[in-house]
Amino acid sequence: QLQHQHQHQQIGGNKLKLKFELVPVPKSMLHGLVMRPGVDTWRVADFNYHQNQYANGNGTGNYGNDNTMHGTSNESDEQHGNNTSDDEDEERPAQLQWYDSYQSAVDHGMEGALPSMWPPTEKESANNIDVDDDEAAAFSLSLDHCLRLCPQDQDTGGFFVALIKRIK
Repeated sequence: QLQHQHQHQQIGGNKLKLKFELVPVPKSMLHGLVMRPGVDTWRVADFNYHQNQYANGNGTGNYGNDNTMHGTSNESDEQHGNNTSDDEDEERPAQLQWYDSYQSAVDHGMEGALPSMWPPTEKESANNIDVDDDEAAAFSLSLDHCLRLCPQDQDTGGFFVALIKRIK
């Protein structure tokens, strides 16, 4: 197991280093829940209500390097004959915009974006673990040990549960 250190401020400005690890959820604790493995990497989506939703030039609404997610296309509205004027902008439905990184989201005006919404990057993980790339940084957290509860499996809202073991 890889161990991770996180620092938290204490009263008086002293820092306390905590070590923890994500451990697999034992089947005996599932009580009939269907377990699906967690995920190591992901992108963040946001609704875009603005006319510039095709500003990236390929019509996908994807900002970043990964254009392979389902629900994307390389065709723009103009290719479908859906040219709109300024008067019609208010009637355009919101569309999902996908962001591969926090910086990409900020650069394209995503409101409410926080760095913690994306998997950790190589730089963010460099102080705690030895990794070579962003995907390895996210994988090193052992997010696959999280229990992913899907709405269709047990009538839940869809969320993740993790068993965290404090080491220090």
